[in-house]
This record gives sequence, C-alpha cells and structure tokens, in this order.
Amino acid sequence: MNFLKKIYAAFKKRELKEKEEEKDIFLEEEKEKGTLVVDIYQTDKEFIIQAPIAGVKKEDIEVSVEENIVKISGERKRKIKEKGEFLIKECHFGPFSREVFLPEKVSAEKIKAKLENGILEIRLPFLKEKKEESLKIEIEEIPEE
Repeated sequence: MNFLKKIYAAFKKRELKEKEEEKDIFLEEEKEKGTLVVDIYQTDKEFIIQAPIAGVKKEDIEVSVEENIVKISGERKRKIKEKGEFLIKECHFGPFSREVFLPEKVSAEKIKAKLENGILEIRLPFLKEKKEESLKIEIEEIPEE
C-alpha cells in the first residue's frame, strides 16, 4: 500500500509539473509577436494594403507611415474564460506587427484606413512630386574692357 501511494504521489507530481509547463507555454505564446499577413496592390493613384485582422478592435490597432515604410501593429486578445485545454491551437493571440516597404513615397496627409468585417484596408495615395518648371535663365552681358 505504501508503494502505491508513492507511485500515485510521483504521478501526481509529474502531472502538476506538465500542467505548469503547459501554462508557461501558453503565456509565452501570448507574449510572442505574430506576423500579420497582407495583400498589397496598386492602382494608377495609390497603394492599397489589406490585412485580415479578425477579432481585433480598431482601438487595438496602430498604423503609422514614415516615408515609404508602413508599420501596422496591434494585439489580438483571447476571449476564452472557461477552464479547459486546447485540442488544436492554430490561431495567434497576443501582439502582432508588420512593416511594409513601398517602392514609392506616399502622401501621408491623405492616407485613409478602415476596419470592416475583420479586414483592415489602408489606402496610400502616391506622393505627387513637384515637377520642376522650365525656367528661362537670363544671361547678363558684361562689356569687354
């Protein structure tokens, strides 16, 4: 009987350790940054970025642009409150980010973003560079001495 108690105690101790390790893995995954997938296409006037961000509120997303680099970051928060264990865990929860390098500069003041049905869409109009106008240069004539 004493032998069975020792085996049971050892088994229980191992089971608790495994659960603790699973909990640590779960928490680590929540802290790891996920990568956001994007589609980018361009029209004759603008770049358009679309990214599926299901389950994220607009308050939890940040979009910034510096020259031709677009940065998208945010956090998807897990909503499961019941105790249990995952049978399959493929969805990323926690912070995510993505930097996109565009081949041209964009007009920062005209950028628009919307979140609709779990899809983030960012429209980035091309920056219209001021074209140099043809300027006639007057030539000054200096008399010979």
